Amino acid sequence: PGLAARTREEVANAMCHFERLGKPGKVEAITTAKIDSYVSARRREPGKNRGSTVSPATVNKELRHLRAILAVATE
Repeated sequence: PGLAARTREEVANAMCHFERLGKPGKVEAITTAKIDSYVSARRREPGKNRGSTVSPATVNKELRHLRAILAVATE
């Protein structure tokens, strides 16, 4: 609740992408290999511009949000 509206939206989008591509299940089931497969699948998806793929900066931003989410989940 303390996050800005745009940040909450970005976090929700990162979670949706990870759930769709990574199929994480339980927190204990998330491994480095699962995150690596998510990154490779996400990088192959189409980007905003015609013929482009998702930017590495976008994937890194999503990974930062996921790391924060997982840190809270493990607590």
